[in-house]
Amino acid sequence: MAVPPINSRKSKTDVGVTGNNGVAKSHRPLRLLLMSNRQVLAVTPQLQLGNELSDEWVLIDCQSAPPAVSSDTSLATDLAATPAQEAFRWSKFVSRRRNKKGSKSQGSNWQMHLIATDQQQPFMAEVAANHNGSPWLLFIHGNNQTLASSLRACRKLQKNFGVNVVLFSWPSRSYYPRSLHFLAASLLFTLHPSTRSIARIAAAKSIHEQQKQYQQARKIAEQSVPALGHSLHILHRHLLQPLSAEGVNCHLLVHSLGHYLLQRLAKEGAMVGDWQCRSAIFHQADLAAADSLEWLDDLPFINRERLFVTHNRRDYALFFSGLWHNNFHPGKVFSRLGNGMQVDISYPFNLVDFTHEKGVGLRHAIFWRRDLSPELKQRLLSLLS
Repeated sequence: MAVPPINSRKSKTDVGVTGNNGVAKSHRPLRLLLMSNRQVLAVTPQLQLGNELSDEWVLIDCQSAPPAVSSDTSLATDLAATPAQEAFRWSKFVSRRRNKKGSKSQGSNWQMHLIATDQQQPFMAEVAANHNGSPWLLFIHGNNQTLASSLRACRKLQKNFGVNVVLFSWPSRSYYPRSLHFLAASLLFTLHPSTRSIARIAAAKSIHEQQKQYQQARKIAEQSVPALGHSLHILHRHLLQPLSAEGVNCHLLVHSLGHYLLQRLAKEGAMVGDWQCRSAIFHQADLAAADSLEWLDDLPFINRERLFVTHNRRDYALFFSGLWHNNFHPGKVFSRLGNGMQVDISYPFNLVDFTHEKGVGLRHAIFWRRDLSPELKQRLLSLLS
């Protein structure tokens, strides 16, 4: 059965409809709200969040920043300049262009506005009252994610599927940069027999650093449960409930280790309100494939009839997660929910297999790929209809 696309901005119900400010809903930009328990490092002149855990959660309104205009990148020829000065100007220009991407801060593509605690409820009420008619996507990211990488994923989700996004960003630790250096060195040292012992030491060091990071991320996920529960409660009461009354759907997208956070939320019995998402998508879940999903009964916002679990047997990240959780047993690499060969089916869900989908390959993140094929995009849209 064909499934209509998610983008409802051109639906009949939106044609000619205007809100309180007189602007047609279909012409209003997509919204991105950030809810996070990351530590606030600075508020002025630019809002910055760190990778450390905070005891309080914050609400941030993210809007696309206008492109910066800089006059110093101009290459207009100065008639009075000497050839040496022109050569120096060109070298500086090329250097700026080469380092532009690496020098961007976490908020350079966004205007990030911190919403004061006493203004959070009125702000959500205002967002709901002036909604654009498009569906909302509640996104909980996984392991090894900085705030900047999560915001980039949100931008791609908006571009690919035309949805408003609420991102819950928890301070999952990014991999220690030197672990990748040790891994690269181990590959180089294997080229010659006399240095292969050094290669084994470098590889062991790299694996140790990644194990340490993964353990820290799981502990932080456990500590982030109260913030997630409180965020969901406030979100439902002041944003999703009014939107539901207007016929606007909300979907849930959880990625990788974010499922562990969700599982802990269910086990701790957090009060998140009596509401339900239109669909719930478990995207490459880093959970044991052999374990039942019965704990979802304690989360009323999960729609059991539209619970989708994505599967990619070639997923490289879940391959290593399977090794880590099973004492590096080579026969247990396909033991996670997102890549498992033997998945517990006692709890009903819809399995969506992307293993042989063109262009997926070894990827761990599928939804926010930049180069989605039309066929793959349509499959993903059907999950969010």
